[in-house]
Amino acid sequence: MGDRNLSLQNQTSHIINGSIPVNNFTDFEDDRIVGNKENFYELIMPIISSLGIVGNIVSFVVLFQLSKSSSFYLYLAFLALSDMASLVFGGIFQWMRIVGFFQLSRSGSQFFCSVDFSCTLIFMQLYSWITVAVTIDRSIAVCHPFHVNQYCTRKRALIYIGVTFLIIAALNLPIICLKWDDENSSCVMPEFANVYCFKYSTYIEMFVYILIPVLLICIFNSLIARGLIISANKRRSLTSGNENNSCSTPIKNDSTKKTITTLFAVTAFYISAILPLLVYFIQEMVNGVENTFLNLIHLPIVAETCTLLNHSMNLLLYGFTGQGFREKFASMLCFQRFIRK
Repeated sequence: MGDRNLSLQNQTSHIINGSIPVNNFTDFEDDRIVGNKENFYELIMPIISSLGIVGNIVSFVVLFQLSKSSSFYLYLAFLALSDMASLVFGGIFQWMRIVGFFQLSRSGSQFFCSVDFSCTLIFMQLYSWITVAVTIDRSIAVCHPFHVNQYCTRKRALIYIGVTFLIIAALNLPIICLKWDDENSSCVMPEFANVYCFKYSTYIEMFVYILIPVLLICIFNSLIARGLIISANKRRSLTSGNENNSCSTPIKNDSTKKTITTLFAVTAFYISAILPLLVYFIQEMVNGVENTFLNLIHLPIVAETCTLLNHSMNLLLYGFTGQGFREKFASMLCFQRFIRK
């Protein structure tokens, strides 16, 4: 999420790159930074995170009921769980640490090599790759409908999610430092955590969380759009030629289209929400952490806000674009009211 670079700058005027502190911020610049970000970390972050957690819990309950008949909804159910975990570790825990409710780590550098930050990265990156899986699932349903029963199954979805989680965990767990030196500036055990956490982890996050998933999502969404156009043209020609030959095709296509609308909404919002973070990463690599932060003071706030919203808005997206989701949600509410009576 970029918290490795963003949050440390919010709490201290010392930017630690590896074990070397950089102390070139002036007091005026520190005051500007604190003034700009105080409201975000004390008000906006806990509000967005709390509402997002509640929304993801509701989404998971509804989607889990729908997932009994579709791998698409099973992916979305685990997507809601991943979002919820991201908001807990990257939103609520971070907010509680910043305002002083508890300290899991004693300094900013320790936070970026901590268990809770590693969990934040794992679940955020898992979100991206579940979104990729959803896109591939719908691409098969549109472009290769006769293979849906073979590839778009609940068993394959669970295997994919499990394997992906293990791979992402293997990429991010090495940032955890188990023991620091007396000055809390360098990791003693394991020593490779110094390089892995402060140097390689940023690149891993950018590629695994943003670049590669976005590229795959764009490719498969293009294939879906192309498949829908071809399917519409074939259905139109069949309907004009012989309506009896096409009677079963529109039903299946209409069912698929209901899920495609939700998919396009989720992926479009995902790509739009992470663009500020991608810009921040690029600026950081080109200009360095310190120069980027001094010249683009508001960009970290925008990037973190959009990232939080990316993991908080799925309930609204499902509600507005998913007819099946709305119907199941309404039926569950009516059932609860009946029980109360």
